[in-house]
Formats: sequence, structure tokens, C-alpha cells
Amino acid sequence: MARSTKKTPAKQKSPPRKAAAAKAPKTSSAAPRAAKGTRTAKDKWVIEGVPPLDAGLSALAALASALEAAGRPVPLATLLVAGGEAFRLFVQTGRSVAPSSSKIPAAGVAVEATTFAPENLLETTCRELGIQADVIALDAKPGETRSKALWQAIDRSVRAGMPVPACGCKGTFEHEWCLVTGFDPEHRRALFRDVTHRLELYAQGPVGEPWQGWMPGPAGRLWMPHVLIRSMPKKPVHEARLAERVVARAVASARVGTVPPCWIGGLAAYDVWMLHLGHERRHQEAANHLREPALANSWLLLNTFAGRRAAGQFLASAARHFAGRKNAAVHKAAKLYSAAAGALQTAGALFPNWGHGYEEPDRRARQIELLAIAAQAERDATDALDDAFGCT
Repeated sequence: MARSTKKTPAKQKSPPRKAAAAKAPKTSSAAPRAAKGTRTAKDKWVIEGVPPLDAGLSALAALASALEAAGRPVPLATLLVAGGEAFRLFVQTGRSVAPSSSKIPAAGVAVEATTFAPENLLETTCRELGIQADVIALDAKPGETRSKALWQAIDRSVRAGMPVPACGCKGTFEHEWCLVTGFDPEHRRALFRDVTHRLELYAQGPVGEPWQGWMPGPAGRLWMPHVLIRSMPKKPVHEARLAERVVARAVASARVGTVPPCWIGGLAAYDVWMLHLGHERRHQEAANHLREPALANSWLLLNTFAGRRAAGQFLASAARHFAGRKNAAVHKAAKLYSAAAGALQTAGALFPNWGHGYEEPDRRARQIELLAIAAQAERDATDALDDAFGCT
């Protein structure tokens, strides 16, 4: 773990933030240099050299950037497959998007998604990779004592050079993940890195207050999560040791089905998703209430695409660890997940600017066609892996 420094040596100049962020490699075979929590003025601390977050799957993108800043990078594709996120798909049913006082029926999505149904994905991912971390959830209205203890823990982590992944911090997008990267106690402000603040730009928000948003957590509970990384394994988990567990997660994720109280997962989730998109009468009746389903649909497309792309990348690399039928199955699955990612990416391009065009039935009809292609590719990939590895 990186150590904090309260004073920069006279002969050693820190690079400007812009250059540090721009040059930070996503994956490097060279020994990485950890970022440092640097005291700049009047006890203001900033971790410089923190890479910006990748869009999509923001919880694990934040974790990836935090690990890279600490000098212990893990490829994002590895993070996504280790806990199974790359293969998961959940939609939430039974949620109305119309005002409670209105008789207008919900349109489209009752389809929502979360990376945390039905388990704590961050804990699973860290455990699989040997990362010692506390994934802490505050309830919807945390008390003053808990909020104070949280910010004290985050302050210690930042001073030690370890950014803190968090969700829903004030000053960032609600329900999206970011990295707490600095403090300005004099002005009671915290600095954040997220998908919109890149290079030298940092989001800012108040210190000492609870999060503004919440995430639907395991079993539907509300939580306000953050991750305090304590230590990393001395050696990263070898790809060969991880690969067979990843295959098992891929098959299990595709066949998860219904999860009480309100989740549909895996290949069945594709069917529900397409059913909602094709429910034209409900979309027409709720024409003035399509903003939320439009956003949820775009968010779901972006996250599912990012996951399937990572699945294809990891399996293409991991195939070399197997022989015979297993090798052929993993190669085939890698191509199929990449094909699913291509269909999902094309579908996402139908709705630019987070849902624009969702109200047009022709675009939704085209998305249904593309989702059917992605679902069939995943079904074929799952069958190939199950047949070769005997996962069920």
C-alpha cells in the first residue's frame, strides 16, 4: 500500500495532474508506481495520478482505478469475470414509473438493473482475487456517529494514497460510483474522480455528510456502499487458477432465473427485457413518463455490453490453459460473448445521450432484434461451456 508524504522532497517534483492522468496506463507489464496522498496546503490532501473511471459497470471500474492508483493494477476484465459480473444480467420487475397518483400504467421498465442482486458483488470479486477490503454499507439514514466514523476512515485511506470507491457521493452522479481522491478541510470539501471528471478535473462535494443516493443491494435492501481496501495479495491470482471458476460462474449466471422478491436473471432476463420493450400499448399510454425507463434501458445496455466485452477478452486469453474439448469450448464461448457485446453496443447506439429516441417504437423494435442476437449468442456459449466442463 502506498504511504503518505507530508512534504515533497526538494529535488523531486510531482508531475502535473493532467499529465499524470493522461499517461496512466490501463495495463502495464512494467512495475507500476503507486499514487501518493500529497499534502498541498493547509492540510489539503490530493491523490495525484488517479486514472479516470471507465464508463459502464462503475463499481468495478472505480475499484480498478483505485488499485491502479495504489500501484497494484488488476485488469478491468479480470475484475469483471472474477465475481461473475461480466456474465450477469438482472432486471427488476413490478416497479411503476408513473406517479403514484396517476392511473397511467408503467411503460417499458419495470426493467431496472443492479450489479448487486442477489449478492454483494464487490465482496465476491475481492475475495476471489485475494484483495483484503471492507465493503461497508450505510443504511438510508445513517446516524451522525456512523457518518463521522466513515469520513475518518476515508480520510486515513486518502492520506495513505488509496482512493476510496463509493457510490452516491454528493457532487457526483446519484447512484453512480466514484473515487474519493482528496480533502480540503478548510472549505469542508471532498474531491472525487468519476466518469465525467477526467484529466485534471475533480468533482467536489461536502465532507461529513451521508451519500445522496442509494443502491438496491442484496435481497432488495437499500444501502450506501463504499470500499476500504486494506491490502493486496503478494502475488496476483494466476489466470489458470481463475479460469475454471469463471467458466462455472458463466454457466450459473446464465441459468439463474427468478430470484425473490423481484428479480429475473440470466437468459430469462433477456426475455423479460424484450417483452417490456415490445409492449407498445403501455408505452403509448405512458408517453409522458418515459424518461426513467429510457435511462434505465440505456444504463442496462451500457453495463451489459461492458460485461460481455470483458467476458470475451478474458476467455480468449484463458483458453490456452485448457486442452481438447475444453479448449475448443472456451474459444467458441469467447467469440460468442464478443458477438453478444457487438449486438449490445449497436443497440446502445440507438439511444444516444442516455435514452434519447426511446420513445420511438422503431428504435425499440430494432433493439429487440439485437437483444435476441445477444441472447442467442450467450445461450450457445453457455451450452458449449456446460457440455465441455459439466457445470450442471
